[in-house]
Amino acid sequence: MVADDWKAMLAGVKEIEQNIEKDLNAFGGNTLKEINDRVFGLKKQADKSLALLMETKADVQARPPFN
Repeated sequence: MVADDWKAMLAGVKEIEQNIEKDLNAFGGNTLKEINDRVFGLKKQADKSLALLMETKADVQARPPFN
């Protein structure tokens, strides 16, 4: 009886593995590349925004205080 349970669990694991492989193949290289390209673009925009923020902060700190 225990052996049958293991056989069923193994069959379930193999089915899950096949479904995962099918899903990964559905994403394909193009989809993953597109996601990577978009993330890279967002990172570049964030880096530009951070640089502008840091420059603005430095300009504000360099000004004399208001009296």
